[in-house]
Amino acid sequence: MDTTSRAMDIYQAYHNDKFCLKCGKKEDTRLKFVDENSENYLLTNLEFLCEKHYYNNQPYNGFVTINREFTFDSSHNLLNYVGKCSRLHGHTYKLQICLRKRVDCDTGMVMDFGTLKEIVNEYVIEKIDHYYLNDIMPGINPTAENMLFWIWEILERDALLKGLFKIKLWETPNSYAEINVNDILNSGYIITY
Repeated sequence: MDTTSRAMDIYQAYHNDKFCLKCGKKEDTRLKFVDENSENYLLTNLEFLCEKHYYNNQPYNGFVTINREFTFDSSHNLLNYVGKCSRLHGHTYKLQICLRKRVDCDTGMVMDFGTLKEIVNEYVIEKIDHYYLNDIMPGINPTAENMLFWIWEILERDALLKGLFKIKLWETPNSYAEINVNDILNSGYIITY
């Protein structure tokens, strides 16, 4: 199966109608790869757009990366690990979400920072802030590395966040892990749709 067919199957699993995500028009819509890479079949990279929004003809419609940072407090203990982190302890985490898309022809933005804040707060922060991560992610060792995949999956599958490009998670002020779209595509990690 080619990646365009896979992309269409994934998109249709979430959207019954093929309507423009910008204006709601149902006629003459086309599947667009947000990063313009047809090998990237991740749901965060797929959207149907009408002809006007598909071509996005504006003088400043190049690719731009935007970032929003969040903080939250959570506790955990690491499994299958010998050391002090195997005991219950907490962190003040810092999370950075990066989107990379073309500048929208109507708004002049990649995405409103306030909208991005609302999405990440609703789908991620409210689920983990002041919680015991071992209960939130059962069966998953709650390391910073595994948390990145968990967060990516939520933002892709549940929030349908378009243009998701990179996630960074600081466990301490000096220690962080990060993943990007290429890491997801090359890892063999399959999000269950």
